[in-house]
Amino acid sequence: MPLNRGTQKQIAQRFKGNLDYFRKPHYWRRLRFLTILIVSLLGTAAMAWLYFGGRETMYNPGPISQHHAQFANDCAQCHEPVSRLVGGAKFKFTNTDIDARCETCHARHSFHQPNVVSDRSCTTCHQEHLSSGPMSPPGDAQCFRCHGDAHEMTASAEKGKTLAAAVFDYRPDTGWNVLKSPRPANGFTAVFKSFSEDHPEFRVVAEKLRETNTLKFNHHRHLVQTNDIPLLPGGRAMDCRFCHQPAAGGAFFQKVSYEKNCRVCHDLQFDEVNPQLTLPHGRAEHVRAFLRSLPSHYGELAKRDASKSAAQADEFVTQQMQRLRTQFVDGTNLEQQVFFTASRQSPDGRAKFDGCAKCHEVQANANAAPTITRPSLPDRWMVRAHFDHSKHTTVACVKCHAAPQSKDTADAIMPSKAACIECHSPKGKVPSNCSFCHSYHPPLREVGPAKVTAR
Repeated sequence: MPLNRGTQKQIAQRFKGNLDYFRKPHYWRRLRFLTILIVSLLGTAAMAWLYFGGRETMYNPGPISQHHAQFANDCAQCHEPVSRLVGGAKFKFTNTDIDARCETCHARHSFHQPNVVSDRSCTTCHQEHLSSGPMSPPGDAQCFRCHGDAHEMTASAEKGKTLAAAVFDYRPDTGWNVLKSPRPANGFTAVFKSFSEDHPEFRVVAEKLRETNTLKFNHHRHLVQTNDIPLLPGGRAMDCRFCHQPAAGGAFFQKVSYEKNCRVCHDLQFDEVNPQLTLPHGRAEHVRAFLRSLPSHYGELAKRDASKSAAQADEFVTQQMQRLRTQFVDGTNLEQQVFFTASRQSPDGRAKFDGCAKCHEVQANANAAPTITRPSLPDRWMVRAHFDHSKHTTVACVKCHAAPQSKDTADAIMPSKAACIECHSPKGKVPSNCSFCHSYHPPLREVGPAKVTAR
């Protein structure tokens, strides 16, 4: 509401006969002058104190995060000293100088993806002097400066098309078998606003990526109980956790192996009369050597029975070899059926050994042991995102992984974005910010000097 100060004529009447009022002293004007003078003198004094050897901590705008707390009073750790004519070493505060200091400790990081149009300064996303606790990860606002900018993403996509595919394969080999898929034509440059709203569907789901593992496995067959699949020892039914057991720390799972997970049901009992004699597992050459030295294996089996004399042990070996010759004619037929078409039921009614080809890809060789393709199960499927299984122990496996419906080994039984949004959204009240799932620093890559743009 405007103030009622009267008309211009009424205001002028107040100063009639007093036209030099502005020359007369007034306490408000004096106070304003003194305030400006004192502040100016103090500022000048502070600058002079710093210039001639004072401590820079006076100008520290806030506490140092706990990761940098050990040099909270040593400005030179982050701010590059520069020589002055008087007063010795002082400090520069430009982003370029601070970035160089960051890289003296954080040397194994590059800014971001190879197709970024221009690198930003470290301080654009990592801001100090805000808290004495852990430094906050970059917020979504920093990420969306690029990922929410259609022009920026278009430029990044075009730049990516000019780069060799090898520059994007920068993840170090740590011994894990990861799912590697061709890079999309435009890279990962979709424009979006938030995870729960318009984040793209996970690529493994959207593009229906398939597993290349040659092992023949049917999740439905093992998880949906049928009459011909017996219970596990102790009367336990098969479930996800029987094979997928947490590794140290709980974030990931141990590798699935025949010895730990399959042998309990699929014991390689090739001889139903002597079920305690089993084939070796691992290499076709070892299986072939085992079959060609069966007399010695039967002899070792006979020696375990203390009631048998030496003559009885020899007779046992003769009988077993005669039985096998009657059944298989010769060793070649026995090998053929063991590797490809054997079909025999173990006496206890549990596992049925149908030959190596039942589970593995086996190729015959004319004068050598067959070639068995080694299974290659991915240890990491979604290598561009963080995930910790230990934080999801209260969620049933089948809530995210539709394993009971899968009948094909090649099925990628990964969760969809919709499954994650149930919790990771404003409705689910679980964080869903970018840095919660994604890393922003790939390992150091040699692609020439970085161009740093302070923004």
